[in-house]
Amino acid sequence: MSLVEGQSLDPAKLIGFLVPRMAHFMVLRYIRVVPDLPKTPTQKVQRHLLRSEGITSDTWDREKTGIRLKRDRVGQLSS
Repeated sequence: MSLVEGQSLDPAKLIGFLVPRMAHFMVLRYIRVVPDLPKTPTQKVQRHLLRSEGITSDTWDREKTGIRLKRDRVGQLSS
């Protein structure tokens, strides 16, 4: 994810926004803000380069911060 200069992102607030809008298995676990996304000459994001870097020291981990999402027996989302 890339931000506009001067803007900040609170990953926990982003997760709080996404939980009621997405299925639990679709909610991001890892969030990393990078200055620029690597792109091809045709401006497609080179996702394989981001994946090859893996989880870095500046990657936010939802579960490491204690936010765990799961479905209970009735199908309701609990955190």
